[in-house]
Amino acid sequence: MKSHYWDVYREVLVVDPREHYARLGIPTLVVLGENDDRVLIAKHRPEYERLAASGVDLALWVIPEASHGLMLGPGNSLGYPSGLYERLVAWVKERAGVR
Repeated sequence: MKSHYWDVYREVLVVDPREHYARLGIPTLVVLGENDDRVLIAKHRPEYERLAASGVDLALWVIPEASHGLMLGPGNSLGYPSGLYERLVAWVKERAGVR
């Protein structure tokens, strides 16, 4: 059975996000690919939702069908999703109060 390269590092990459999110003191955007095999959405989403409900300025974007690098397609062959850069810039400008 062939193993994925990252399977060797799975234990190192499984980080409990609660400690890191709890220390945030600035608006924070967390962007995850739906098909990310390194940063597991199921592990991050509950803590994100708890912190957001408590008033922490935390936004979570899950990019459908994207990998860890936020790219689409087999082997990331389709590149970044359309509009990703514009959406990132708009979020930063909004949080910075820039029009």
